Amino acid sequence: MLLGEQVENLFMRLALDKEVKGQDYRVLMYLLAQGGSLEAPLSAIGKELSLDPNNLNKSLIRLERAGVIARIRKNSRRSLTYRVTDEFRYPNEPLELCEA
Repeated sequence: MLLGEQVENLFMRLALDKEVKGQDYRVLMYLLAQGGSLEAPLSAIGKELSLDPNNLNKSLIRLERAGVIARIRKNSRRSLTYRVTDEFRYPNEPLELCEA
């Protein structure tokens, strides 16, 4: 399968997931723009996205259930890293290596 088709299929699967809401896409795009991984308090992410921390948490839960992100708990209970799963990350390969 071509890279473009793979990405299309992943996002189509996400688009068809009735549990995923519009603001969840904003959260996903924000994580992708941060390099696919982010360690920050919910309040800081919520402020950046103008989302209430409770609503942000709900978005993160829905994205986690959809298999799009993973929450990685650090040493303390309050320190979490949010990471886009490998399936939804854009590969680091140069585009010319991909079949056209």
